[in-house]
Amino acid sequence: MLAGAALVAGCLGPPRFRCDEDSQCRQEGRTGVCEANHLCSFPDTGCPFGRRYARHADHGVAGTCVAAACGANAVVDVVAGRAHACWRRQDGSVWCWGANENGQLGDGTTSPRSSPVRVAGIDGAVAIAAGAAHSCAIDRAAILRCWGGNGDGQLGDGSRETRLRPVAVGLEGAVEVVAGAVSTCARLPGGAVACWGGNTEGQLGGATASLRPVAVSGVSGAVQLALRGRHACARLGMRTVLCWGAGGAGQLGDGGLASRSTPMAVAGIDDADDVSAGLLHTCARRVDGSVWCWGFGGAGQIGDGASVMRAVPTRVKILSEVVALHAGDQHTCARKGDDTVWCWGANGTGQLGDGTTLAFGVPVAVVGLPPAAVLATGEGFSCAVERAGGLWCWGDDRFGQLGVGTAVLRASAMPALATGVADVAAGAAHTCVRRTNGGALCWGAGQNGRLGDGAALDRASPVEVRLPGAVRELAAGGAHTCAVTLDRRLWCWGRGVDGQLGDGNRVDYLVPVPAMAFAAVDQIALGAAHGCARVRGQAWCWGAGGEGQLGDGNSTDRPSPAAVAGVEDVEAVAAGDAHSCAIVRGGRVWCWGRATAARPAEVPLEVAAVEIAAGSAHTCVREESGRVWCWGRWGDVTSDRPVAIATVTDAQAITAGADHACALRRDASVWCWGAGEAGQLGDGAGRSSSVPLAVTGLSRVARVAAGAAHTCAVRTDGVTFCWGANTSRQLGDGLPPLRPRPRPVPLDCP
Repeated sequence: MLAGAALVAGCLGPPRFRCDEDSQCRQEGRTGVCEANHLCSFPDTGCPFGRRYARHADHGVAGTCVAAACGANAVVDVVAGRAHACWRRQDGSVWCWGANENGQLGDGTTSPRSSPVRVAGIDGAVAIAAGAAHSCAIDRAAILRCWGGNGDGQLGDGSRETRLRPVAVGLEGAVEVVAGAVSTCARLPGGAVACWGGNTEGQLGGATASLRPVAVSGVSGAVQLALRGRHACARLGMRTVLCWGAGGAGQLGDGGLASRSTPMAVAGIDDADDVSAGLLHTCARRVDGSVWCWGFGGAGQIGDGASVMRAVPTRVKILSEVVALHAGDQHTCARKGDDTVWCWGANGTGQLGDGTTLAFGVPVAVVGLPPAAVLATGEGFSCAVERAGGLWCWGDDRFGQLGVGTAVLRASAMPALATGVADVAAGAAHTCVRRTNGGALCWGAGQNGRLGDGAALDRASPVEVRLPGAVRELAAGGAHTCAVTLDRRLWCWGRGVDGQLGDGNRVDYLVPVPAMAFAAVDQIALGAAHGCARVRGQAWCWGAGGEGQLGDGNSTDRPSPAAVAGVEDVEAVAAGDAHSCAIVRGGRVWCWGRATAARPAEVPLEVAAVEIAAGSAHTCVREESGRVWCWGRWGDVTSDRPVAIATVTDAQAITAGADHACALRRDASVWCWGAGEAGQLGDGAGRSSSVPLAVTGLSRVARVAAGAAHTCAVRTDGVTFCWGANTSRQLGDGLPPLRPRPRPVPLDCP
């Protein structure tokens, strides 16, 4: 029997044992591997790929050698972008997964995927590339196609239009393609290089940006390209390396700290066998198997044991016999001749694969990874194709970029917190609740300290907010959170660079700090980077003001609250992405900010409003009778005047997300409308709707709150349910958003 199996299944007996982590696979004091099929294997040098299934595995598999993964159609290549990845299989099909806000997965949607989906219209691919938010592939006919984000023309189709499916680049005969932040480059037969897209740092190798491919001057005889952030490099046939583009961190390796639109030779490198570009650093492998890096080293990504900038190549310590390398945004990985993988640099999301989240300035071995053949590194994650053909990934999994099937979208309501909740607030990617005992809990995205627990880490399960007293009201914004305690004092925490914490400063706080200390606050509302409060019938706003959302007639940020002039007898305030609104006595509504004006203007509303909610670019109000009216843009609907929402005539409460809205009806059911691709409407379908849809499987609701792309509700028994986007674990499912040890990606073998 496998030791430790009782931790999961009680015993290993029939019908089967399924593992989820390597730690669950133990036999005679050895730790094995949890394979993609959830069966344990253990090292065995007598097997072709060095692993044999446990003797208690499924009948027919037990005791046999682990075979090649999808032997008839194996994974032969993998590439990683900022938060997405793609693989190429033996049959030439391309599959992608992870973040998809710009359509970089090529499946015709903008929904993130935690399992690989096939790219539409790509057959017979021989080369692939992944940029920050776009992807490309070359087929056997040398036709180059790209898809995804195109704001800088990086798709090369002559437009700036985002493409959810592949489009042809106006270039013939490409043999290699590489993708960066806002640009793309291709190598042509004979070694010429062409680039297109953004050119802010000269990364096209010329003077101007271009929506179509343009030749890089001074480069011929190239045999390999590298591009990641805003600089590019080419390895020439005579083994020298030329780099161009952004150079402010020394990433061009020419000894200077200036950007170059003309390719420059890397100092001292004349025997390169491989080159790879990171965000602000570059690395090369020399013919003797040593690795040399240059550029920004603040996270240890240079690998020389220091955390300093290097404008010329420096040798990576304790690493030799390297046969391949790949640089990520702030980390680098290398494969040695014995097929082990070693990584160094930033490790805050576990991208080094050593089982920790500690940064290392020298290489550390990736633990538990079978013999590897191909490497790929993204912003905060890494992947490797093993010799057996399987894919393993580790690090950041918030957008499903590890491909292990973790839910990043849930189109139906699921429990998040068992009991004891009185109210809920939802931010851009985090959720907070007020408990019946007056305490506050938060979970989800933790960057900038928005969870208030003293850290800046994502949390998959609730953590206690460090508040000095019992909570009366909670509000969640883009990356900050505020609470009003029973003594009517305002406390805020999280991102503060725009002054959105209202304490007079522009710094982040990991725990609550007093804001608006001079006033007793009656009600608060938070937008993307600003906040408003109701104090004795007056509206006060603070934070980001670039769109006039502070209502003071200006377009400047303000870290201290100030009263909104011209709006009196305020009964409720609301804050959207970059606009604010208030209900005044008599049910009239005044708004200011984006799409309105920097000073309050009355909304032509024919009914008296009793409740108001503001989203990214829309606003909704509820009248006493229960009817709901909205204006602005939500989902596929745009209206510059208030329109009644069909079928909702008995609402008792409303809430607005970034691009959707929900109503709590008098029968205690929840109905939502607007954008739904992330599952935020909760009807189980994961699609947008211009008419309200019932949230399935949810009843007896007392409170509801909408975040950017997720929604949560509290039932009358105090149980919390959430649905929609789960990219930062804002649904509270308890699954870790980071995996610092390699995990196998399930393969669908045809």
